[in-house]
Amino acid sequence: MSYYQMLDNVHVFIRNRDQINFWEQELYRKEDFSEACIDVGLLLKEGLCRIVKSDEEKVKNEKETPKEYCPFCGRNLIRVLSEQEQKKNNLRYVSEKVGISNWDSVFAWKCPYCSKTWEREI
Repeated sequence: MSYYQMLDNVHVFIRNRDQINFWEQELYRKEDFSEACIDVGLLLKEGLCRIVKSDEEKVKNEKETPKEYCPFCGRNLIRVLSEQEQKKNNLRYVSEKVGISNWDSVFAWKCPYCSKTWEREI
């Protein structure tokens, strides 16, 4: 089974249903797009996603990349860097959450997507 990795965020609004979000860097099945009435061929053509060849590659990516979600909007706060950024910074991924400090230490986190904050667990 093939999976599709989003290269940008796509938000779908369907009448009488909730908003459906497809988040950058996340992996989805063809059925996920069908449920949102989206043609995956069009997403590929427009460069909004890429094909991930197999279950093995999906499992490998999921094992190697940690997941950290905003407790409010549910967005994954770990971003996989582009190949160019990986070479430049010698990193594979970064956390996008914002630390809030009192000049001494970080006491809370802020989501860059929904702007809500939560206490840091110590």
